Amino acid sequence: MLRIQTLLLFCIFSCAAFSQTENQARRALKGVISFDQLDSLKSEHPTWRIFSEILSDIDTTKYPAIKNPVLGDIRKMSLEHYGIKSYLFKIVETEIDRLCRAQYIFLDGEVYSFAQQDSLSRQIAYRYNTGIDFLELYEEYNKGMDAPDIGWFNLEMVHPEFFDAVFNQYKGSVFSVRVPDVDGLFVIHKTHENIVRNLYKTIWIGYEE
Repeated sequence: MLRIQTLLLFCIFSCAAFSQTENQARRALKGVISFDQLDSLKSEHPTWRIFSEILSDIDTTKYPAIKNPVLGDIRKMSLEHYGIKSYLFKIVETEIDRLCRAQYIFLDGEVYSFAQQDSLSRQIAYRYNTGIDFLELYEEYNKGMDAPDIGWFNLEMVHPEFFDAVFNQYKGSVFSVRVPDVDGLFVIHKTHENIVRNLYKTIWIGYEE
C-alpha cells in the first residue's frame, strides 16, 4: 500500500511540476537578468522544471536554437530527454573563454637549486629542439609528478602568469615559467593551438503546450 501511495504522490507531483504554461514561463524568464538569479527563481517556483546550462559555439548542433545568440533573448526548444518536450531558455550572460593545452616538467626547488633549474630548463629545450620527444624528456627529468599533460585549461584553472605564458607562445614551443609562491620552475611544451570561444549562460524552464 505504501508503495502505491508513493507512486500516486509521485505522479501528482510530476503533473504539477509541468503545469505552467508558456506564458507563465516567459513572464518568469523576463525578470531574470543574471545567472545568479537561478536559485531564487527555483525557490519562487519549486514545482517547475528549471535548470541552467553554459553553452558554447560548438553546441549549435545539439542546441540549434542557440544559433546567432543575442543577450536577453528568450527562445523555444524541444528537449525530449529531459522528460518534458517544451522549453523556453534565456541567454542571461555571455563571456569569452580562452583555452590552452600543454605538457610540462616541474623542476622542484627542493631538489634543484635556482641555478640548476635554469641550466636544466635550457638543456631540456635544447634536447627537445634536437628531436627528442618531450615525453621522453619528462620521464628523465620529472620528479614525482603524475602526468605531463594537464589537458585543456583556462585562466581560472591555473596561476595567471602560467596561463599568460602558455597562451602567448606558439604551438610546439618549449619554454620555462616561474610562478610566484611556487618553489621550482615549469618547463612547458605547448601542444595545441589556443581555443577562443564564446560562452552563453542560459536558464531553462519547461512548460506544457
